[in-house]
Amino acid sequence: KLCVVSPDVGRAKAAKKLSDMLEADLAIMHKGRPGHNKAEITALIGDVAGKICVLTDDMIDTGGTIAAAAATLKANGAEEVYICATHPVFSGPAYERLEAFGDQPEYLWMKFPRDAVLRHRDNAKWYALVLEVPRCKVGLEGEGMVDILDVKCDPILIGSLLHERGFRPAYHMNKANWITILLDGSLPEDQVFDLLHLSFELTRKKR
Repeated sequence: KLCVVSPDVGRAKAAKKLSDMLEADLAIMHKGRPGHNKAEITALIGDVAGKICVLTDDMIDTGGTIAAAAATLKANGAEEVYICATHPVFSGPAYERLEAFGDQPEYLWMKFPRDAVLRHRDNAKWYALVLEVPRCKVGLEGEGMVDILDVKCDPILIGSLLHERGFRPAYHMNKANWITILLDGSLPEDQVFDLLHLSFELTRKKR
């Protein structure tokens, strides 16, 4: 049930050594970098569904890569995700990113076992939905499925974002206050996490 995960090909050798020591499964991710301190997970090699995943990295700087990796594992059915690093720098928004994604996904629908929601622990409100839907349901050409992320958003910002690539009107949520993000590599990882953090703030318990 334990699976060691390398967040990129460069760490695969170290992850393999750790997986052998723990007698665990191994999974490897492939990432691209569209810009400085920006990362996109473009592929996952290995089965992580129902497993306890240990993400191992050499350094965590802004947290972009590791947060994207953790979100990808959860979207692919990982039961739990643990992170370990040799050099935790935690610069810029790293703490906020890792804190915001600390909630365990909830799989509420037996008919759709890959679909999950993220909710606040204090007020039980949803702040994100990770769904696998037919491409045609979100206006994409071709057959097959696509992963999407529904987040709450400022209504004025929604109007602007819908003119940009990678966004769609909210799928199965209030279209005035929510928006759908395509998780197909259309958007830089930083923008996805910024919008997820915004949703986290808009739905959190008022103090």
